[in-house]
Amino acid sequence: MTSALFKLMLCVPVVFATNVWAASTAAPLRVCMAENNAPFSHKARRGPVKGLDVAIAGAIAARLGRPLEIVPFESELEDESTLSQEVNAMLSSNVCELASGFAMLQQDLGPPSRVTSRTSEYPGAKSYKQRPWITLGTLIPSQPYHAVAMTLVVKDDALADLTLGNLGEARIGALAGTVAGAATVLFDNGRLTKRVRHLSRDDDAFEMINSGVVETMLVSQSRLDNFARENPGNRMRSTGYLHPLRLNLGFVALATQKPLLTEVSAEIASAISDGRLAKWATNSGVTWLAPKQPYVSQGPMLAQLRGVTN
Repeated sequence: MTSALFKLMLCVPVVFATNVWAASTAAPLRVCMAENNAPFSHKARRGPVKGLDVAIAGAIAARLGRPLEIVPFESELEDESTLSQEVNAMLSSNVCELASGFAMLQQDLGPPSRVTSRTSEYPGAKSYKQRPWITLGTLIPSQPYHAVAMTLVVKDDALADLTLGNLGEARIGALAGTVAGAATVLFDNGRLTKRVRHLSRDDDAFEMINSGVVETMLVSQSRLDNFARENPGNRMRSTGYLHPLRLNLGFVALATQKPLLTEVSAEIASAISDGRLAKWATNSGVTWLAPKQPYVSQGPMLAQLRGVTN
């Protein structure tokens, strides 16, 4: 999820468990997860939510000695809300205690930018217009568990070693209005500008490469992972080049849940240290990247988009 805008306090909504990690007499740990954020969390038409976030949440629940209850949600953004506000409403109305896959962006954490918001769509929720406006709380993050980065994607084996600094004669594309497109055009103070094939934001990067319109493009590594999951045997691959820009993902909760977030961060740190997190990522089809400081960022900066460290 990205940053995640995710009845009343005395009327806790009924939530139907989609995954139960372990049986216990303790109260379930309710974790909200986007049902369309593959490969971190995704839900088939019939079946439980799967992905890296599920494995991490299960370990957190086990640490706490509580069963895990996953609450899948789907955003229904309108002009008056953002994803982070919707997620905040889910937490503030006690639908869940934690939300996963939250982008660690400064502007989406801390006190809310508005007083109220409706929740996202989740099992048992009323229709969007019938949902109450929830008074929002202050969001605090856990230690991040993954860093999102962009990689160069190719189809031709002969181009397997490309980097942005060494493209040879390869044709590179850039989608208008995207971070990847901006990073391509601005790389090394615009060194690639004259050779970039500018594409519409509606164009699909993989289709553009597969059809030969371009030979390579910057694509989110997680999007490539998901493409590989949905298209087994495909020839699309990363060249191994990673743009230096990073965006960390973590869990988020209300400030009133600080003790819970302390345990969440401790389990994430332990899983990173002993290699469990990397193993969970592999099992989930995720190319795991260790989080980098600063853990909470302000979003892409011009200097980062021009990055030349790889």
